[in-house]
Amino acid sequence: MQHSTTTSPDAGRPRVRRRWDLLLASLAFLAVACFLGRAVAGSWLDQWRAAHTFQPVVASVLRAEALRLPGDSDGEDTVVVIVTCRYEAGGETYESQREAFYGGRVFDDWTAARQHAASFVPGAALRIYVDPEEPAVAVRDASPPGSLMPLLGVAVLAAAALAGLLLGWRGVPSG
Repeated sequence: MQHSTTTSPDAGRPRVRRRWDLLLASLAFLAVACFLGRAVAGSWLDQWRAAHTFQPVVASVLRAEALRLPGDSDGEDTVVVIVTCRYEAGGETYESQREAFYGGRVFDDWTAARQHAASFVPGAALRIYVDPEEPAVAVRDASPPGSLMPLLGVAVLAAAALAGLLLGWRGVPSG
């Protein structure tokens, strides 16, 4: 009985296919990490800039309302309070609805959100913070940005994607 030592022309294909699958998946994860990272880091930096350079201005409340945002798969709605105010800066009149660049208050309870919205009486004075370089940009909350956890999460996703790219580029170990 004779044993054949020839290999099939497709013998290396599963390994090559795994390599390309890993490269493509890693590129997709890296693209998502870059997109999320830019958004999260941009918001964090904008909030940091607001905390350190924006100037306080007295605005007038125009209206405040609680808005229910559609729920997740569990049916849980998220409620936010939108406060519209008018202010003057540099001789111009502006309106703003932005609470903050990074973070902001979110409610799970409709009643609590409506009570919070009711605390902003139309015509009442409200302190906001205005960008001295671009007075049309203002926020109600100019506190320093909070946790870096979202940035850390994006960094972990990017590191995993880069590790996958490196493994895909160098070749998936056989086994």
